[in-house]
Amino acid sequence: PGASNILIKEIKLDVVDRDGNPLQAANVIAALKVTRESDNFMFAQKAGVPGDSEVVLNFIQDAVLAPKDPVVFVIWADIAQSIQQSAFQVKLDSKSNIVAIDEDSKQAVDIRLLDANGENSPIVSEKTVILQKELAKNFYNHPNPFGTPDKPVTFFKYSLDKDSDVLLRIYTLFGELVWEKRFSATDPQGRATSGLKSISWNGVNGAGMRVLNGIYLAVLTTNTGTVTTKVAVMR
Repeated sequence: PGASNILIKEIKLDVVDRDGNPLQAANVIAALKVTRESDNFMFAQKAGVPGDSEVVLNFIQDAVLAPKDPVVFVIWADIAQSIQQSAFQVKLDSKSNIVAIDEDSKQAVDIRLLDANGENSPIVSEKTVILQKELAKNFYNHPNPFGTPDKPVTFFKYSLDKDSDVLLRIYTLFGELVWEKRFSATDPQGRATSGLKSISWNGVNGAGMRVLNGIYLAVLTTNTGTVTTKVAVMR
């Protein structure tokens, strides 16, 4: 539509878990708002998000995009008090998630979502990880299952409230030790710095052989106790 301004009237956000599966938005988010980065002007606000995974944000005032004059928007989220997930993401999954019109013709504008290389790609936030005081609520692995060519390695995530020796062991469901890795309290995996720690496993046993498909038990031991989670290997 030539050099006309574009008016953004609405965006639709999808809330997903760490594996990209839809989440009920109300289980993780209490409120959302959209602001302009340059002056913090608020275009949309929503308190009391719905129970499904899609959240519609109607702009209180149209956001005007002038030709060759980029605007950066910031999406803010208030975390639900009784959050039921340890990690989630917010994304604009397709061009239909943005409702925009040409200012002069009032016709709908076709929106393209592109990455830094100009390729079609959804816009996805960084994973928001909710840290709990209890180690058991912070211990998980991702991706799960893993073992396929596109997911050859899984990463065990956990948090520490103080420096600790760390031992990760992988067992079969029959209790046979498959693989283990130790870290001292001075290693990065044992330091109580901010954020989550990470230990990777590529699905091989202590002899360097690939394990069979199936469910395994991961046991993490620190100075504060022992926690477990199940991990699936699928090739």
